[in-house]
Amino acid sequence: MRSVIANIRRLIRTPDDYNARSELMWASSMAENGMLKIGMQTDFQAHQIEHQLGAYNDCNHGQGLAVIHPVLYRHICGSGAERFARFARNVWGIADRETAAETAIAGVEALAELSAK
Repeated sequence: MRSVIANIRRLIRTPDDYNARSELMWASSMAENGMLKIGMQTDFQAHQIEHQLGAYNDCNHGQGLAVIHPVLYRHICGSGAERFARFARNVWGIADRETAAETAIAGVEALAELSAK
């Protein structure tokens, strides 16, 4: 995720940056080939929701996910506050807040801010 974020930011500034595009494609390939999911329980709620959204709207999968992920995560982060807080710390570099729930929300809002660009 940190690589994806860094390279998306580079591409927003310089859309023709070949190195940033290749790094983003490599990260995408790794995310989709299943290697990162070995031994882990995964959940594709947002992807399933987006497939339905994409069937009715003229948006690509990534655009739909950029809208759905922050909304879904705001809804479910209360039941997985520590996991979302770890996401906030490890991916976004957010320092711990008073509670895990506050740290979790800060991470979700960081994702929403990037998604809005």
